[in-house]
Amino acid sequence: MKLMLDAWLERSDPMLRILDAQSGEVLWQWNSAAIHALVESGRLSAADFQNFPFLLKELLTPITQENCHG
Repeated sequence: MKLMLDAWLERSDPMLRILDAQSGEVLWQWNSAAIHALVESGRLSAADFQNFPFLLKELLTPITQENCHG
């Protein structure tokens, strides 16, 4: 599956979405509060958005950890 990053970070209410590149289906979405929390905690910085694989790992690790039942 190919993924596409749709980031609107310059808005007053930033939004970040990860979509299926072929279908356009939104797979994950972060709102303004979630993005601010990630930046304020130091988990994400502006430079991270230049490295899509790193960004995906940072964004999706908490999701996968929450959904792992081990």
